[in-house]
Amino acid sequence: MTSRRLVGLLLGVLGLLVLPAAPALAHTEQVSVSPAPGSSTTGSVPAVEIDFSDEVLPGLARVVVRDARGRDHVAGRIAVLGGRVSARLEDIGPGRYRVDYRVVADDGHPVTGGYRFRVTAAPTGGTGGTGDAADGTPTPPVEAAAAGRAAGARDWGFPALLVGVVVLSGAARWRVARRRGRP
Repeated sequence: MTSRRLVGLLLGVLGLLVLPAAPALAHTEQVSVSPAPGSSTTGSVPAVEIDFSDEVLPGLARVVVRDARGRDHVAGRIAVLGGRVSARLEDIGPGRYRVDYRVVADDGHPVTGGYRFRVTAAPTGGTGGTGDAADGTPTPPVEAAAAGRAAGARDWGFPALLVGVVVLSGAARWRVARRRGRP
C-alpha cells in the first residue's frame, strides 16, 4: 500500500469515527440566569436561578453568591430540578454581588461559570421604604448568548485521543509494511 493510500485510508477512517460522534460530544451549557448578568435590581432578590441545557446531578451542584466583602449569602441547600438550579438567598441589601456556580451534568461533564449583578435600594414611599412583594421580583432570565458563554471551552480530549490512536496505528502499520519490503 502506498503512503498516499495509507493517508487517504486514515483520513477516511477518522472521518467515519469522529464526524458521526460530534453531536454526542456536545456538553451541557448555561441557558439562562436570574437575576440577569450585569443587571440592576431594585429591592431584594429572593433567589438565584440558573437553567442548563441538560439535567444536572443534584448532589454536585454548588452556587455561591458573594457580596463585596466576600460573604456568601446563600441560605440553605441548593435545589435542583432537572436542568434548573436554584439557590435561595438570605435577605440581601443594596450592593454588588458575584454569583459563581459549578454543576456536573448527567453526562459527567462539569460546568462552571459566574456573573455579577447589583441590588439597589428600594424606592422610598409612604410605607417607609421597606418595599412590597413586587419589589423583590427578580429580573427575568436572559439567554446565554446575551451574557456570553459561561460554560467554558468545549472539551476536545476524546477526539484528540481518537486522532492520536488512529495516527499511531497507521504509522506502525506503515513501518511494518516498509520493513517487509513493500512501499
